[in-house]
Amino acid sequence: MQPKTVDLLIKDVMVLKMDPKRTFLEKASLAVDGGYIVDIGSELAYEPEKVITLKQGVALPGLINCHMHGTLTRGICEDMKLMDWLNEICYPLDAQYNPEIISVSEQLNQLEMIMSGTTTFVDIYRYMDSAARVLLKSGLRGFLTPQVVDIPQGVGETFADNVELFHNWHGKGNGRINVWMGVHAPYTSVEETYVRAKEFADAHNIGIHTHVAETLDEVAMFQEKHGKTPFEFLDSLGVLGGPFLAAHCIHVTESDMDIMAANDVTAVYNPISNMKLASGIAPVARMREKGIRVVLGTDSNLSNNSIDLVKELQIAGPLQKLGRMDAAVLKSYEVLEMATIRAAEALGIEESVGSLEVGKKADIILFDFDRPHLWPYLTGERNNIVEQIVYSANGADVHTTIVDGKVLMENREVKTLCRQEIFAKSQKMLKRLCVGAGLISGND
Repeated sequence: MQPKTVDLLIKDVMVLKMDPKRTFLEKASLAVDGGYIVDIGSELAYEPEKVITLKQGVALPGLINCHMHGTLTRGICEDMKLMDWLNEICYPLDAQYNPEIISVSEQLNQLEMIMSGTTTFVDIYRYMDSAARVLLKSGLRGFLTPQVVDIPQGVGETFADNVELFHNWHGKGNGRINVWMGVHAPYTSVEETYVRAKEFADAHNIGIHTHVAETLDEVAMFQEKHGKTPFEFLDSLGVLGGPFLAAHCIHVTESDMDIMAANDVTAVYNPISNMKLASGIAPVARMREKGIRVVLGTDSNLSNNSIDLVKELQIAGPLQKLGRMDAAVLKSYEVLEMATIRAAEALGIEESVGSLEVGKKADIILFDFDRPHLWPYLTGERNNIVEQIVYSANGADVHTTIVDGKVLMENREVKTLCRQEIFAKSQKMLKRLCVGAGLISGND
């Protein structure tokens, strides 16, 4: 009998399925056809259009970054307190962005994500129409949430912008482009905006993405103005429930966490950004004890300064262990789940991505374990592949990135975006931004 033809065969690699059984296969192949995983096993009998082999390769689901901003300004004006940094740096820069600059910025950010194994991301920033156009080209899967800011005016998007983006782009790119409501934060967005966002989200079966309880200053300001914590305030508006991604959630009370659990709020943990801005340590272990779903994000390249989610994996656990003074909290497999299947659940796409299973979309990455910093490793019944990825790997160890069965990068060569062109454009646009914001002179 003639072997069945498939689009792609990833041959003879280690496989981390990230399924409910926590399956690890020491040597297996994955058959991909029509954008879906059609078979996983050893000695598969298919006639593939393309074969990918990697002697010390590890296949796992593509990583999912649940909170980032498509900024261009990595390394600009560092070492400042968050509110000073926002008012003196971010808002002046945000006001200078335009669709052309955002297009370049998104190309840079999406290039970095492809090269570090992120296949799905949640972006809350400006001029998301430009981000959507880049998504069509890059091949990634994105959730675009325009950063709606009411106060101060002119540094963010409007509710009308968000609605327009939904009608223009939601579901495009073979379903890779998703639009959710993006409300910046309770201290920059008025009550009416949250209520309208909730009504629109419910009517169109989408979610809301926002920032909550990132700093002590924010919480103190809210208590003084409203006599409530930010989560108590949002709960009083009736805007929680349904898919709701709350970035940071650092300074939350026991009562706040009860509200989060009751409304199925997902907390997005951004450990590196939170450390760098001295915002605090999110009580991830306690949230998990209360049944709150916690996932991972990078925040922006301005506050991180990377959107390499593999770095986030490495820091996420140790920071919680330090905060709780308990080395047993947040184990390595739980951290990797936060960047794969748990993140997919938060976005409502767990039936399609987040684990390597037959019938799911082929969002797959390959780590190359032919690296001294990943040696030695165990591959038998008692293997330590997850531990090596979480505690020892970095984004540059990603060999191949695949979304919807399309190879976006192979052997570190990106197929869909041009690195040299993006470098030249980003250098030019960074100077334009900084001059416009008054951070440098036009002669620099």
